[in-house]
Order: sequence, then structure tokens, then C-alpha cells
Amino acid sequence: MKAEDQSFFRETAPQRIAVKQMASVPDSAKVKEKVRENKEESSLTWLYATGGAAGMILLIGLASILFSRLKRARRGFSGQMVVEIKDEDTGERLSPQFKKLKLFKRKFHLHQLLALSPEFTETAGIVFKPAAGDSLLLINHSNCIIEKSSRAIDAKKGLIIKKNDRLRIIPKKTNKSIYVEYI
Repeated sequence: MKAEDQSFFRETAPQRIAVKQMASVPDSAKVKEKVRENKEESSLTWLYATGGAAGMILLIGLASILFSRLKRARRGFSGQMVVEIKDEDTGERLSPQFKKLKLFKRKFHLHQLLALSPEFTETAGIVFKPAAGDSLLLINHSNCIIEKSSRAIDAKKGLIIKKNDRLRIIPKKTNKSIYVEYI
């Protein structure tokens, strides 16, 4: 082979290229094996793809459930409560106290609204939780009697309190009653 240009000249030794016999045609059994392997590989590829998609859907579902529970746990309160205490012996009523509920998160006890008065420790078992639609869920784990519209109610499993509902709570240890209104 010769290569020339203005500044150089080179010549290489001649090379021989020999063509051997043609490659043998593969057996039909070998071809079928390769086709099977290709089909198995393609089916495994689809299996991995569908498994990955199902895993992603499951992961997204679990994340949404977790997010909704965290959102529910962080839900705050709105509105306020009017707390009024009446002495049943004398009939004297103390001036009403207005307590804003936006200070509380998750839940609060009636005992907290009563400024943790040792006289009303019995009310620590009355729990308020936020409910849907600006309402409260009242759960009674105490021995106090709770009246709504002059009727005793069973709030051990929970009672929904809506705006402008007025409750009367009667502790058994003291001769006072507590009027609570959600506004």
C-alpha cells in the first residue's frame, strides 16, 4: 500500500486476505433454544416492570394513608368555649369564662379549661377532640353526669358537639355544676 502526500511517502508490505469456508448454518434446535431464551427474557422483563409498577402504587397508597393520619393528628380546634360554674347550694353563678380553642392541638381535657382547679379533678376524664365540620367529639371517661337539653347522655363512646350546643356537667364529688357552651 502506498501513501503519498507533499511532505511524506510510505509504502507497506503487501498483505494477503484469505476467505475460509462459509460458516455452517445452525441447527434448528439451537435456533429454537435461542428463541425460547429471548421469550423468557422478555417475559421476565414484563414481570419486573409490572412488579415495579405494583410496588410504586402500593408505596404511594401507604404514603397517602400516612399523610392523612398525620394531618388528622395535627388538626387544631376553632371557635371558643364558654365555661360557667354554678354552685348548686346557693344558686350563685360565677362569671362566664371564654376560652379560645385554637391554643389546643389534638385533644384537651375539661380540667384544662377549668384552669386545672383541684376542686374539679374529676373532670380530667372528659376529653374533647376535633371532629369534621367545625364540631367537637366529647368522650367521657369520668364519673361525671353530662346533660344536653336537660337529658343525661352517654358519652363513653363519643358525642358530637356542634356550634351553640350547651352542656351541663355535674361532678359527683362537689355540689357544683359546670355549664359548657361551644361557640
